[in-house]
Amino acid sequence: MKVYAPLAIDFGASTGSTAPGVARDAPVRLGLLWNGKPNGDVALEAVVERLAELRPAWKPEEILKGGMPTPLDDIAELAATVDAVIGAPAD
Repeated sequence: MKVYAPLAIDFGASTGSTAPGVARDAPVRLGLLWNGKPNGDVALEAVVERLAELRPAWKPEEILKGGMPTPLDDIAELAATVDAVIGAPAD
């Protein structure tokens, strides 16, 4: 019998760069991406409500309902029309 440890060999290793930060008080158009799983839309709505309190200059756009997986072309199109994207995979 062989026993394998469920450890990620590259855990903590850099996999790429992060997106640039968004200014706190500057107007920001937010793209909202939901993959269609249950309650993802509810999670996004809660985030939008909280952001309205914390960052009134940030304006959410309509939620894009993607699929599993969401086509990369759809994600690219959304990203090209907004300043930042918030995604909500949920269950």
